[in-house]
Amino acid sequence: MYKIYPLKVAEETDPGPLVFYMNNWGEEIKLFSYMWLIRGDRQTVLVDTGFTQEVADEFGPGVIQQPEEHPLRQLEKHGVKPDEIRTIILTHAHFDHLSPLVEEYTKAQFFIQAKEMSYATNPPHPGLVEYNLQRAVDKLSGELSGRVTLVEGDTEILPGINVFWTGGHTPGHQSVAVQTESGKAIITGDVVFTYKNLDDDIPVGLNTSVEECYLAMRRIRKEGDIILPGHDPLIMAKHSSGIS
Repeated sequence: MYKIYPLKVAEETDPGPLVFYMNNWGEEIKLFSYMWLIRGDRQTVLVDTGFTQEVADEFGPGVIQQPEEHPLRQLEKHGVKPDEIRTIILTHAHFDHLSPLVEEYTKAQFFIQAKEMSYATNPPHPGLVEYNLQRAVDKLSGELSGRVTLVEGDTEILPGINVFWTGGHTPGHQSVAVQTESGKAIITGDVVFTYKNLDDDIPVGLNTSVEECYLAMRRIRKEGDIILPGHDPLIMAKHSSGIS
């Protein structure tokens, strides 16, 4: 069994319709950014790489990272060094989930959906990758490619840790299912930003397929005993000490 630790790496404020598809007009929604540390069964696993303030600034104002929220400082708080991580699951290729910090994890194997990598490296339209940081994608597809595993659909990464394709937010987006003592926890990634998306059945506004978002939410509700949305500040109120 595993324990999951949410590691907060930034805060941001986004327009309501970006978070809730065709809803919450005129509102600004506060979000947190996370990466996720999973420990147990002699494994140390990371979901997403985190990012730096410098990377966020390349995509405009609005994302604020405090010094103590730097991903490597967050790992340090848990006594984890980057080279101790052997497995990194990438939910998708947006800059706040895949950044140049990939270089810091020198012994990790990276797992990403083949469809996501295909779109990231050869997009049919640039609008599909406008939130990707190309040099991070290039690192993954270039010098680090020998440590990249391209998965397709439902895949076991380690015993008790599985990924499944959702699409929706990006064409190759995936969520992560983790067995804990409390049941199956699903790290949704960005196919679900907040609990309100699930509770009110509203897809994320930043999406490439509304239909895929609806289907992903249906599956997540059905299969998850514990659901961990990708950007909800309530995560820290509910689970700051971890999920076990």
